[in-house]
Amino acid sequence: MSSSMAEGFGSGNIAKEKIRTLAKLAVDVTFVEHFVTQNGLTHLAKFIVAVAKSRDFSKKSGYALSAFVDIMDHDIVSWETVSEEVLESVLWYMDVKTQPDILAIKSALEILEWAVLKSSVGKNFVTGARVDMDHFISTLKTRDVEIQVACISLLNAILNFSPKERKNQIRKKLFSQPTRQLIWENIFTGPIGKEMSFQLYSLQTRLFNLLAERLNGAINVRDPAALKEIAQLRRIAFEDDSETVQQTATLSETRDFTKLGFKTPAEPLQEFSHAPPGALALDCMAFFAHQYTQQYRQVVLENSRERSDDQDCPFAQASVQLTQLLADILRIGEPPCDQLGEDDRTYYPMFFFKDKPFEECFCVCIQRLTKTWKEMKASLPDFNKVLMVVKEQITRAFDEKPHTFDSLKIKLNNWSFARIQEARQEELEKKEELKRQAKPIRELRDMIRPEIEEVVRQQRINRMVEGCHFRPVKATKTHKFVYCKLSPNGKVLHYGISTSDQTVPEVLQSINILDICDIRESDDSKSKIKAIVLVKQDKEEIQLIADSQREHDVWLDGLHALTGKPINSEQAQSDLDELLSMELKLRLLDAEGINFPDEPPPVPPLPANLHFVTA
Repeated sequence: MSSSMAEGFGSGNIAKEKIRTLAKLAVDVTFVEHFVTQNGLTHLAKFIVAVAKSRDFSKKSGYALSAFVDIMDHDIVSWETVSEEVLESVLWYMDVKTQPDILAIKSALEILEWAVLKSSVGKNFVTGARVDMDHFISTLKTRDVEIQVACISLLNAILNFSPKERKNQIRKKLFSQPTRQLIWENIFTGPIGKEMSFQLYSLQTRLFNLLAERLNGAINVRDPAALKEIAQLRRIAFEDDSETVQQTATLSETRDFTKLGFKTPAEPLQEFSHAPPGALALDCMAFFAHQYTQQYRQVVLENSRERSDDQDCPFAQASVQLTQLLADILRIGEPPCDQLGEDDRTYYPMFFFKDKPFEECFCVCIQRLTKTWKEMKASLPDFNKVLMVVKEQITRAFDEKPHTFDSLKIKLNNWSFARIQEARQEELEKKEELKRQAKPIRELRDMIRPEIEEVVRQQRINRMVEGCHFRPVKATKTHKFVYCKLSPNGKVLHYGISTSDQTVPEVLQSINILDICDIRESDDSKSKIKAIVLVKQDKEEIQLIADSQREHDVWLDGLHALTGKPINSEQAQSDLDELLSMELKLRLLDAEGINFPDEPPPVPPLPANLHFVTA
């Protein structure tokens, strides 16, 4: 079979049948080895070239290209043997207008991608001007997901190996309004699978990496273009319509650059002489000033009041730090990972909808930064603290996968400083709760619980020894309060009538704790707090109404403790949990950051003898 195919494919229906059979058998490595030794791959390449020249785009072209991909996939033949003529022919198969066969288009894209990755000839051919962006645009118009994935994958390969000028040309075409609209309509409006997600993430990363040169490029403080841009920042902020750009800072300019938040207002370009973020920070500030002039002026003017308490947010310094922060979050300069993980390495649709996505992101985030500065009531010494909060706000907003920059703005505003504090507290509590569930911690907690329960019990008894004024059920002029206290030995309860909550009655009656046969609560009084009813053995009742619920719980727990009953009030449980938590934290201070195993390590076996003890 392989020998007959290697001799040629003929024409017409015979050729179509041979090619279809070859496409089925090309996955078999044994067949492919024999096919290649019989010079069959050369005949297949000639067939592909001939069909492309004749513009006979029928089903057989798809089978031929598919077979070519499968044969080369066995790595029996090097991709270096694929000629430029074959690649030129394959390129024609990408044309959706003339090529209706989905299999042919997909296979052509795969051949070109592998040629870029594994062939110097293919790399030079594909990354050069021979493969125009119009080929990709027309291919992306198809609704076939596999073709779209193959197209983006080829685009990633080209961006990876192309020279700088070619990369910038691709970026410019991709971010043009028609292409952005096409990507939105044909890719983002439908479900996106795992493979497409990975290719979009890789494309996003490579496009952002084109900013690495500006990010790592320091600005010369005498750069005329940069000086002009700085002057424009000042003019737009303070509505100075003068067209004259002076090279030396006047007193007025120095004052304005101070208001703009520069560390060195006499030479503001010093702010960008360090890389990273270098020139990219100035690009972002200029974009904000020109594209969002009203918001830019508002941010600058709200933070340029020159107050003595240093509570104004320095816009220029904040912009530089925010640019660096965004570059770190988006990993600019790092190559894309081999596969999507569970971390922040993912794609965001909003970055494909604007011609300058990084600068757009900066504009949204700088406004959030100045709001956070106000919410924290920060001053210059708090600069790093504000940046830490802003970083958390941005990462949390990104985790919610905003589709547009308007959505990002809403999500950022939702993550106010107060909400960040709440989230941190909740996460800390969850972490501590999870840690408390570990078996060693539970065992330690159970071990120290009796000790803490005794502390709570003793605290209640000590409070009773101090004494307290209670209100009677029916108060009179001479019977306004009932004073009650426990004897130091905890065996006798003294009580008496008092006219003031500041005085202790001279005459006190006594009741032995052992003579109390019952303790209950009664809500017969008009007070919201239930009365504590002590029933003596002679059925006489003593009713005590505390001024607060806490005092009520303390005395009720204390009486229960003295009479051998369990302490079960909400206040006692709260105090017990708090003290247990504090004691656990104190005992585990030296074990911070250690993960405890669920089971204790096995006890090693005893040694064969104990001679070493006396050695």
